Amino acid sequence: MPDKQRWEATAFLDTFVLDRALSRLLLKAFAGTSITPVDYALYSSIQTGAPRTATAIAQDLHVPLTTMTDWIAAPVRRGHVTRVRSPHDGRAWLLTLTDEGTAALTEGRAAFGRAYEAFLAHSSLGTDELRATLTQMTRAIDRASDDLD
Repeated sequence: MPDKQRWEATAFLDTFVLDRALSRLLLKAFAGTSITPVDYALYSSIQTGAPRTATAIAQDLHVPLTTMTDWIAAPVRRGHVTRVRSPHDGRAWLLTLTDEGTAALTEGRAAFGRAYEAFLAHSSLGTDELRATLTQMTRAIDRASDDLD
């Protein structure tokens, strides 16, 4: 069993707090828009390589496929995302944004941009340094998760 002192106040707890603070900031920025921060992440991922499978997007966003399936349902109902069966794998759905979904993504980009600019105004670290650190942390966490399988 790990030493309690060693794990009680760690970067993990700091990252958990960071996640909550980021969620609060994004919820404020997306208030009054037609999509949520989760939708924005989903739509952005779909657009980067459309058409995309739910599995590929789930991997990109580090969420279980069951969660991704739940996330996709509402945008499909709203008419922002279309699903068609993959000709290569009849079990998989290929996802693309509709014109309405693309318009919602544009609206979301503006909200995301407002949040990001507000954050940068209060950050002493540069964008490249922040992204490099976060990427390194994500990779280490992914490897640690694999170790626990």
